[in-house]
Amino acid sequence: METKAVRELAVSKRAFSVPASSLDDAVRLCDPFSPLDPRDDAILHEDLSQIRGGDRLAKIARNIRRAGGTPTLHLLSGHIGGGKTTELLLMKKRLESAEGGAAPITTLFLDADAVLDRTDVDLEDGEAERGPARQRRAPLPGPDGGSEAP
Repeated sequence: METKAVRELAVSKRAFSVPASSLDDAVRLCDPFSPLDPRDDAILHEDLSQIRGGDRLAKIARNIRRAGGTPTLHLLSGHIGGGKTTELLLMKKRLESAEGGAAPITTLFLDADAVLDRTDVDLEDGEAERGPARQRRAPLPGPDGGSEAP
């Protein structure tokens, strides 16, 4: 099978057995460049909230809902294959559901790899991709006390 075609499959659909019963299946299931799909790959997701000190996704979802449409900012960092995209997709699923009686929130998931060159990314590239959702900042004071555009 062609690599691109394989990567379009849910991770759990790439192996002959889940959990893996062979080294080949284990390698197929541990692709660090393919996030788990919240629907199709739920069997592969391990809930680590107990060792992380609680359900961080629930706390972030609560903060987003409480903001009432005001943009919020949350930092998610980690190594390649550490589960950042998987966590974001789980968050998207959580926000789009009527969890706990709350109204569903429309979310936009933008895959930066689809619009940016991984080998040549500047801060300005990320800012430009956010487009109209970019918040306007107050002008910075210039050296003479006047304002400069950011």
